[in-house]
Amino acid sequence: MDKILSFLGLLAKAGEIVYGEVLLNSIKSKKVYLVISALDTGKSNKKKYQDKSKFYEIDFYEYSTKEHLSKAVGKENCSVLGLKSKNGSAKLKALFKEVNDEKQQL
Repeated sequence: MDKILSFLGLLAKAGEIVYGEVLLNSIKSKKVYLVISALDTGKSNKKKYQDKSKFYEIDFYEYSTKEHLSKAVGKENCSVLGLKSKNGSAKLKALFKEVNDEKQQL
């Protein structure tokens, strides 16, 4: 398992991740700092969360697959999730940047 998925697992155990309708409400009330969608999330579902995130100025990332995200956070069929932790979100953004930098060096 990679660094990002491992870190998501830690955040899930700490209760810092929200899913589903709770996530939509958390985006609207700006209680999440980062939203992650699986690469294989359906178009309409992805667009819904991406548009909400953009409107409320919350960072939106696409990463991994539903299967891997679900396994990492211990949730069945998880395609989109949000992080409630400001520090956790900052760390995850740094990990995304690190992974992106590594890909560019190849």
